[in-house]
Amino acid sequence: MVGSRTCKRCRKVRGPLCASCNAVLGHFKDSPATLTAALRYLGNPSIPTST
Repeated sequence: MVGSRTCKRCRKVRGPLCASCNAVLGHFKDSPATLTAALRYLGNPSIPTST
């Protein structure tokens, strides 16, 4: 299923996104820093993450 993600600040539609990806971005609260920490963890779980 494909939906869309809306910017919380300006309410503009960002573009098409599957439901799973939309949920993940919601869990990360649209925070690039938190998402980057998660990507770092996935690349090497022994690296401590801090946000």
